[in-house]
Amino acid sequence: MATIFGTSAFCHDAAAAIVVDGKIVAAAQEERFSRKKHYWRFPSQAINYCLREARQIIILSRSVTGDEDWSCERSGVPSKS
Repeated sequence: MATIFGTSAFCHDAAAAIVVDGKIVAAAQEERFSRKKHYWRFPSQAINYCLREARQIIILSRSVTGDEDWSCERSGVPSKS
């Protein structure tokens, strides 16, 4: 499962997005949460939203496919040994 997390910050329209296996699973602009047009600071609320949405989608997809392997090695993250 290839996962890409991207942000845009410190310029107009700060935002965050998460793509899993080539499909957008979450994306949001910070102005949606701050209610300030062209918000340019760090998009912390947009990042939190994307992480929550992506986590729900990943959990749902694993429960539907029966994927019970939650190990770090499978996701490409080295484990602490």
